[in-house]
Amino acid sequence: MGANGQFTYVSQNNPNSWTVINNWSTPDGVTIMQTIYYTNGQKFFKIQWQVSTTTTISNLKLFHGSDVYVEGDDANDELRWDPPHNLVYAKDVTHADSYIMGLYGVTPPTEHQVDTYGNTWASIASGALNNQDYRSAVDGGMALAWTRSSLSPGQTWVVDAVWIMDPAFPTSSKIPSKKIQLPSMLPLARNNLTRAGELTRQANNLLSQAKEKNLDTTSCEKLLNEANELIEKSKKHLANPIYANNLALQAIAKLKDAIECLKALIG
Repeated sequence: MGANGQFTYVSQNNPNSWTVINNWSTPDGVTIMQTIYYTNGQKFFKIQWQVSTTTTISNLKLFHGSDVYVEGDDANDELRWDPPHNLVYAKDVTHADSYIMGLYGVTPPTEHQVDTYGNTWASIASGALNNQDYRSAVDGGMALAWTRSSLSPGQTWVVDAVWIMDPAFPTSSKIPSKKIQLPSMLPLARNNLTRAGELTRQANNLLSQAKEKNLDTTSCEKLLNEANELIEKSKKHLANPIYANNLALQAIAKLKDAIECLKALIG
């Protein structure tokens, strides 16, 4: 995912025993929420990304890929692109009954690649997949990419995919095409606002200590003020809980930076 700044890991939540939600953010206001959902006993798991921003951004591209390791063999992967199913998949050429490892784009991808592991990662790093359809007898890697022209504050870009582990080639009847139905994000947004409030109190306590020592807190206070603005904005947008949650996560990231800034000053 391209952005003006490196992504920082923010938090992990588990709404239930089979769902994991991870959040990342950048200094310029882009937030990604990744949800992985598994149903016990199934041969697949679903994954969803929700991208939001506090400023208008353009030319977005989301990559998702993997090294391939099938049947305990890291050198004999046969990889293919299956256009009817928006599917990149791999099997082991030395096993006639090899299971299938596949990545299916529920949201239709704009680029794909099946290749060596090194070539696939190099393509991701370069910002473009090569749309290669077939490789065999290699240490494989595979990836999909999705694009969007622009994203504005208050909008959420949602991308859905499914990872499949199946002993036979997945047919359309086997591929789970429904998008992830997530629980309401409102409780999560409120929890993150509560967390932001706790960090605000911690930051304000450190700020008081720094001022007692007559330290220059200008840069630290700037971060704290930016976080407070995000908190207030999040509270005003609770009717859109995904957006409100992402604003709260941005505030948490700013508050953590402010706390580290103040700690460094105080010594």
